[in-house]
Order: sequence, then C-alpha cells, then structure tokens
Amino acid sequence: MHKFLLIAAFGSLAILGCEKSSAPTVDPAKPLAPGVPVSMTAEIACAHCQYKAPGVAACAPGVKIDGKTYVLEGSTVDVMKEGLCTTTKQATVEGKIEGNKFVASKVDIKK
Repeated sequence: MHKFLLIAAFGSLAILGCEKSSAPTVDPAKPLAPGVPVSMTAEIACAHCQYKAPGVAACAPGVKIDGKTYVLEGSTVDVMKEGLCTTTKQATVEGKIEGNKFVASKVDIKK
C-alpha cells in the first residue's frame, strides 16, 4: 500500500509540475519557417558590434539562429547593460522570424 501511495504522489507531482509552452520547440534537423512560433535557446549579442549585421548602423540586440543573424524586436533587452557589445551569451527566446527580424514574445538571457 505504501508503494502505491508513493508512486501516486510522485506521479501527481510530475503531472502538476509540467508546464506547457504555447510555442513549439525547435527540431534542429528542420529549418525554421518564417511566421511559425518557436521556443529555443539561441546565441544573443549586439547585432552591430558582434555580428556585423548588414544594415544595422547602431547597437541593437540580435540573435543567431541556424548560423543566421536576426535583429531582435519586441524585447526590452539593453545591449549595453547586458554587455552584449563585447561578448555573446545564450538566451531562451520565444517568438517568430519575420524577414530578417526575430519578433520576440519572451527573452531570458542566461547568466
């Protein structure tokens, strides 16, 4: 009986502890399609200073996905405060690709 209760308790914790994201995770084998919501870990840095992104004339956040740089929009990432002009970092990003921009609904820079 104790084993049953223990298994039931752990099972319910596992179910209650799971949180579903509205954005699907990315399959690395498939290229990202524009406009499709994604949730993934990506490299983040200054699109001007670190990535030398064409058409970016001033410091702005950018993410590198599948080797391509996208200017980050829809986020309040402070490039200077986060030190992104001098280094790259990893971040969990959610959003979608629109042209040469990544329109973010969530950005969490890993410390």
